[in-house]
Amino acid sequence: LSQAPRLEYGSTLLVVTAITPPPLIEALLRLKSRCRRSALVSLGRTPPPGIPGVDVLHWAAERSEGET
Repeated sequence: LSQAPRLEYGSTLLVVTAITPPPLIEALLRLKSRCRRSALVSLGRTPPPGIPGVDVLHWAAERSEGET
């Protein structure tokens, strides 16, 4: 968040992660409240929650044979 003011106007912060803990969601919401555009790409097995004002894409990791 400390670097958010340095983002060029109109730029989008893209976050790619396998986990979406509450502090990450809170940070994305804070960015949104500061008029910064962000998008979340989740690679985890479980889809992340919807985040108001943040584009969220869930791209589930494929499981290997024998993996549960």
